[in-house]
Amino acid sequence: MRKYYYENVLANENITAKTNVAWVADITEIKLDKQKKLHIFLCVDIHSNNIIASSISRKTVTSNTIVKSLSRAIEKRFVAEPILRVIGHTDRGTQFSSQAYNDFIKHFEKFII
Repeated sequence: MRKYYYENVLANENITAKTNVAWVADITEIKLDKQKKLHIFLCVDIHSNNIIASSISRKTVTSNTIVKSLSRAIEKRFVAEPILRVIGHTDRGTQFSSQAYNDFIKHFEKFII
């Protein structure tokens, strides 16, 4: 399986002057008991700390789930505002280096770096 990696444009700059400059995203797992877990995907605007996109599942969060969630966020946030390219910052995990995520980045390249 081919992996897609992107330049670290954010480079540890965790403060911005306004919203929709940089979004950070990650997936985490919370153990509920011996057999049960929740898998959570969050994308947060680092200026406002508002959650931009999210998903919660008992199964592992897939690339397709992330792409759908982020696509809705982009369509919702950039309809009313002028088009600005937001920096999308993630780790290099499987979901964020997948073909589906790469296709998403290409599809929304005028909105996200």
